[in-house]
Amino acid sequence: MKYSTIVISVLIAATSCAQVRPPETPDLSALSGEWRDPAEAGAALDGLSVDGHVRARGPAGLFSAPGTLSFRDGLLVWTARGTRDAGAYRVRPVPGGLAFRAEHALANGERAVWAGRHDGTRLHNVSAVWYRVEGDWIHDLFLPDAVTLDFTPATTAASDQ
Repeated sequence: MKYSTIVISVLIAATSCAQVRPPETPDLSALSGEWRDPAEAGAALDGLSVDGHVRARGPAGLFSAPGTLSFRDGLLVWTARGTRDAGAYRVRPVPGGLAFRAEHALANGERAVWAGRHDGTRLHNVSAVWYRVEGDWIHDLFLPDAVTLDFTPATTAASDQ
């Protein structure tokens, strides 16, 4: 049996046996209101750049992808494997730190919504919801329309520049 047939069989079995948990969908209206522009809030994360890995939740998360999450000029920037996606971020004070959110458009009409928290030293609970559109048969076969991705910072990567 070919390697690709085995991989597809394993993914189908894992997907059919796994408990399906719907992705957490961020409240997009939260990007306005109490969420503020970082410059207005006086607590910008600009200059923070963190290396890490992103991995999908559930059976789709067999592999992780390395990348860098940065905050530059009011934008949250995700770079990985030669790609760069960016969108304006908003902040609000939360107990023990600063929460952030960003939404940005991706290729083919897709979009991503990032959210997380910074405690002044490290990032915590960073995730993105990738809202897909149909078009790539392999992704369409195995992934839902909304995929939640968790970002795990590298243990020594956080730096203020």
